[in-house]
Amino acid sequence: FAHVLPRCRKHDEVVLSDPPRSGMTIEAIEIIAQRQPFKVVQACCGIDGVPGQIREWMRVGYKLTKTVPLDMFCGTPHLEVILRFEPTAENR
Repeated sequence: FAHVLPRCRKHDEVVLSDPPRSGMTIEAIEIIAQRQPFKVVQACCGIDGVPGQIREWMRVGYKLTKTVPLDMFCGTPHLEVILRFEPTAENR
């Protein structure tokens, strides 16, 4: 990942992600966390995967700071959830 998208050293990095319905893989979370972004904003397609995604981000040193539910597909049972993570004090 680092060889494809070099880290910006001039500004704090913010990562926006919209992974597939299954969520972000553990490997992807670990690679992004190694870059030490200032914030990570992740869309979750459905609420079932949200607890697991939160656990993985916490495991790599990020805390959930905001959750926003979005009904982007009215009339369907699907709900999008936007999660914002920031590094814990120990990881800054």
